[in-house]
Amino acid sequence: MTAWTSTGAVSSPLLRGVAWPESGRAYAVGDDGAMWLWRRETGLWEKDQAAPIAFDGDLMGIAFDPGDAQRGYAVGRAGALLAYGKTWSQDTLPPGFDQADFTSVAFAGKQALVAQPTDPSIKHWRPGGYLQRISKDPWGNDYQYVFPGTHGQEYDLYSLGADGAPGGEGINADIGNWNISD
Repeated sequence: MTAWTSTGAVSSPLLRGVAWPESGRAYAVGDDGAMWLWRRETGLWEKDQAAPIAFDGDLMGIAFDPGDAQRGYAVGRAGALLAYGKTWSQDTLPPGFDQADFTSVAFAGKQALVAQPTDPSIKHWRPGGYLQRISKDPWGNDYQYVFPGTHGQEYDLYSLGADGAPGGEGINADIGNWNISD
């Protein structure tokens, strides 16, 4: 891939992963912290201005949540993990994974806990699954799961309350593993 820097210089980084979170926007990642953004308006690949400053990890894969184009992850060698939420930021991994080499990332959804993924590269999936079924919250809505967690936990597992919308008060308040004892 040939891309242009903001000064007009030609750059040819070794890219290893591409993701299209929306039809008019794509991201590519690669070695030495290479992060590129394509926009339909220009039709050009440009260095991603939202990339973390001074990050030089070798990135191997990138994915965005199909239900939220503003939520994504990039992974790579030696425990490289970046989270996207309008800008990229370096994220921490659980203990024991800090030097792991990740080659790809995907948003499998909650069904991946019940049904075996069809991706042939997934070799260590527990026969019979990890759960017998996906439960609903007391109001009949899906539980929400976010990894890594955003409330000081390794992960967030929560209900959006009776109204099924984020936030709220009383029976409409979010109930999660970070506030269950409140």
